[in-house]
Amino acid sequence: MSASQRQYWDVKCQYMDVVLFFKLGKFYELYELDAETGQKELDWKMTLSGVGKCRQVGISESGIDDAVEKLVVRGYMFRGTLWWRKVLLCMGLLLWIVLL
Repeated sequence: MSASQRQYWDVKCQYMDVVLFFKLGKFYELYELDAETGQKELDWKMTLSGVGKCRQVGISESGIDDAVEKLVVRGYMFRGTLWWRKVLLCMGLLLWIVLL
């Protein structure tokens, strides 16, 4: 497991009921079960990558607003409050959180 995947899972384990978009450089990544959501709901191509061949999908940062909007239209609830952003930024992460 890569360092970024480990960070992702540290947060994901606490919030299994949300789709977590993990910002890595200029991209947002979804891993494992969240990657399945991205593939199904957003028609993103799934790849296997990283140590352990983790399932993953992603999009450039310029497309994140559109992706979140599509999920909301499909019935997912957006939860990206300032509080969440502050907490996650303190952890060195920037995640958009979408409730299932």
